[in-house]
Amino acid sequence: MRHRSCDKERKRIAIIGAGPAGLSAAYFLKENGYQDVLVLEKLGRVGGMCRTITEDYKSFDLGANYLTPAYKETFRLAREYGMSTYGERSPTAIDMRVAGKKGKDGKKTYGIRSLYRAAREEASFFAIASAAIRYTWKRFCLRRWIDKPGFAGVAENKELCVSFEQWLKANKLMALKRLFEIPITIMGYGYLHRIAAPYALKYMSLMTFVPMLIKVLPITSWIPWPKRFILGYQRLWEAVSWDLNVRLNIDIKKVVRDGKTITIDFTYKQQVLNEIVDTKERFTFDYLIVACPLQGDLIDELLEPEGKDKGAFDAVRSYSYCLTSLNVNFPNIPWTKQLFATFPLTPIETPWAITRQMEESELMQFYTRLSPEEEDPEEKTEEEQKREAKKIKKRVLKNIYDFVERLDGEIDHKEWHTYDQWPYFQHVTPEDMGKGFYDKLEALQGYQRTYYTGGLMNFELVEQIIAYSRAMVDEHFPKEGPKRSQ
Repeated sequence: MRHRSCDKERKRIAIIGAGPAGLSAAYFLKENGYQDVLVLEKLGRVGGMCRTITEDYKSFDLGANYLTPAYKETFRLAREYGMSTYGERSPTAIDMRVAGKKGKDGKKTYGIRSLYRAAREEASFFAIASAAIRYTWKRFCLRRWIDKPGFAGVAENKELCVSFEQWLKANKLMALKRLFEIPITIMGYGYLHRIAAPYALKYMSLMTFVPMLIKVLPITSWIPWPKRFILGYQRLWEAVSWDLNVRLNIDIKKVVRDGKTITIDFTYKQQVLNEIVDTKERFTFDYLIVACPLQGDLIDELLEPEGKDKGAFDAVRSYSYCLTSLNVNFPNIPWTKQLFATFPLTPIETPWAITRQMEESELMQFYTRLSPEEEDPEEKTEEEQKREAKKIKKRVLKNIYDFVERLDGEIDHKEWHTYDQWPYFQHVTPEDMGKGFYDKLEALQGYQRTYYTGGLMNFELVEQIIAYSRAMVDEHFPKEGPKRSQ
């Protein structure tokens, strides 16, 4: 029996996490008529890994950044909240094998070349063009497996439950390998021989792949894709949050789920005259949506699962990634508003991608992968993790300084700079995907009145996160009222 529509106005729903997953879920719940939704966020800002700063009176994204024609849900929100965009020039490659060395003419070279030339090192133009056509057809044929929100049912297609590189080899598409390394490996999603094919195929939809391919060709590099928000990604989510009930600086102490209600104990900061004090609260809800990182240790600590959800997230892994911003002047390189990628790939802890988001500012971003993905994360105490993080930061900065020096750059240490390190890309291995991980995960939706959304559910990408939140809300919290909980 369906609940009457008035039920949804009385149902209290808690959402943990005010990143794209939590805020989009709250937005769609409100759109479906749910009036009592509260978003709890531990940080003092919204946006999660969508982080934006202002420097030189310009906005810089220090997390999520690009938009492609595939970002339909994101553009829908952008139009509603008046967010304008701009396009970038074609990305460029830097060959670190020759950068900083003298060429045959005795002059110093910086290894700058087009991505098209870098890709042609491993395949001819005709091989790349032929493979691109075959990929387009193959990806089109896989749309019923890949394009729907989530990965439920993908285990039935064993040809997909392999690494992306294995999938490329099986389909004779290895001519595209270097092109795929830009958005996948360089942007933090792992080496092609490690990432499960369904993740890469979800990311490389035709609405993303085709513009990317056109962009790297010399005669069509002028197309205005990908795009960025002029005011930055975080500002979009700030605008969305203004229409929602969001509480920041929340420290959740305990979550109790008894099958009938959700009780959350938390503290938050409160100012009493000149003193900041911790204030305790206990709220009771009818439903819980978890929109924070869905990794085993975090879920165990937060929810203390004991039933069929116990151990459900133990297989989830993530990579350690960091972004460093420095004011750098490269007097001998025409560094315009664009991304530079190091090709061939350099070792872990060296910069893989460098961007200059605004020509009017010398603030540049250096993207660096940290942890080797061949190793499982070790159990370390909090103090050991802090010491290791300091050592990693020292090595990363040294490698960036060496990179800048090789290209005759000059760092202005007096200007604003940033260093952020975070776990990125929640995922499982191809083997776990083949064992039905996602079928089991989807079966948990509604158990103990708890629902899940976020990057793990549909790939760590803003558009895919929003799309999953919409599908989850429409299925479990439709406009006619919430479904009967399990």
